[in-house]
This record gives sequence, structure tokens and C-alpha cells, in this order.
Amino acid sequence: MKRKVTISAFVPALMAVGALIIHTGKAQAADEICTFKTNESHFASLLSLPEPMAFKWRKSTGKVLAASWLHGGVKWFSYNPDKGTVLPDKFPGDYHQRVSLGITTTGFETTRYQILGYVHPNIALPNATFAGVFEGTGSAWFVAYGNLSCVAVP
Repeated sequence: MKRKVTISAFVPALMAVGALIIHTGKAQAADEICTFKTNESHFASLLSLPEPMAFKWRKSTGKVLAASWLHGGVKWFSYNPDKGTVLPDKFPGDYHQRVSLGITTTGFETTRYQILGYVHPNIALPNATFAGVFEGTGSAWFVAYGNLSCVAVP
């Protein structure tokens, strides 16, 4: 049995494929690189001297791109084999980001220490708060008040 394909049957199919291509194109939004940066990180005591801290991650994957923390004159930086992740937590609205930073310092480059915590955007963006625990030579908490910004990248 031979079927006759008419142009009237072909046009809706072609339009559907075109709509799919257009829809797919719109769904591919630019990724974002996000950065939390502060000069107001306090380690183990609110009376401690404020310290600079920053970490940057790719929002689509949560992969940490870089981290730095100047603590007591010692510069901590990303542990290259596993820099960590910053991922949305199970709270609604994508406001709370769960942070796991892999860090190290000069002389200990083969040892991964970590900072675990949460970064929370404040109502008055770009202000944000970070609360975490440093798991290194011991465990101690720290808090930081800083800026959270995200920039679109291809």
C-alpha cells in the first residue's frame, strides 16, 4: 500500500521541529560564576581580628574554581585535586548554598583540609553571610559577612 504524503501533513511536522529547536535554544541560559568575598571573617571568636576570605564556583555544577583565606598570617588556598563544591541545599528558593571547600597551605600541599558551612544571601543583596567550621588541625567555627555576586559566562 502506497501512502501519499501531502504538503499539508508535512508543514505541521516541520513547524513542530522548528518550535522544538527554538524552545531548546531558549532553555540554554548562560551559566554563572559566583563569588563570595569578605574582609570580615572571624575565626573561633567574634573578638578575633577580621580576616579576608573568598571562594568562587560555577553555579551550574557547583564546582569550586578557587578559594583563599588569610588566617593568622597564613595563606590558605584551594586544594587542587579536590577544590570542593557549593551546592543548593534542600531549602526552597535556592537561597542556602551548602559549602565544602578543599583547602591547603604551603608546606602541606598534599593534605586536604576543609571548610564546611553555608552561605546565605541577605535581603539587601549583594550582602551575604557565611557560617562554617574549619576542619584542619582541629575544628573551630567561623562566621563571615561579605558580598555574594554572580556573573553570567558562556
